[in-house]
Amino acid sequence: MSKPVERIRIGAVSASIFKNESTNGPFHTVSIERRYKDDSDEWKSTSSYDLKSLSHLSAVAQLAIGKIAELDGAETPDQEPEQPLPDDDEIPV
Repeated sequence: MSKPVERIRIGAVSASIFKNESTNGPFHTVSIERRYKDDSDEWKSTSSYDLKSLSHLSAVAQLAIGKIAELDGAETPDQEPEQPLPDDDEIPV
């Protein structure tokens, strides 16, 4: 697995930003996780969030948006998407 080009962390929640290559040129993706110690005192990762870590997830995601926009040389998206987002019941699970 490639190393992230950037990491952002707030509390136990972190975002790792990766650079990818495609036929259309480079682009960046982000992976967000929460770290915790289990009962055996071993570090684990999860994608489940309680109320406190959910607020950290939101802040980390916002910072990741800004960093990816900076890395891509784009402006931070602050407008509604051009295409409407599907309703929740239209998204396959």
